[in-house]
Amino acid sequence: MPRRADIDPADFIKHLPHVLLVDVHRKPDRFIYRLVGTGQVEVRGHDPTGRDVAEAYYGPSREDALSCYSFVRDDSAFLLDPEPFIGSDGKYNQREVLFLPLSEDGQLVNQIFVYVNVVRISW
Repeated sequence: MPRRADIDPADFIKHLPHVLLVDVHRKPDRFIYRLVGTGQVEVRGHDPTGRDVAEAYYGPSREDALSCYSFVRDDSAFLLDPEPFIGSDGKYNQREVLFLPLSEDGQLVNQIFVYVNVVRISW
């Protein structure tokens, strides 16, 4: 697994508004938003930085959000979670969320890098 230091934000500047970085805590089991891109703050209508994902999630349900983070933490594996939704304009959209595990020691996931891509469908 890569470390946080292996990721250089300068390599993907145009995508930064859609990036989140989440700290993984154990005992108690929690996921905390460390960084939330401006595009995600705009979509959510508030900035959840510093808050627990269980309280400030954005998605179909709390259980869905937590299950994605738990999978990445427990399996040390990436996850692509596609979510169809109807936008505020009444059009069908596809939201794809990519979760990538990060580890300082190569064993335990201590952060999760998240990229959110919204694909607008036009028919």
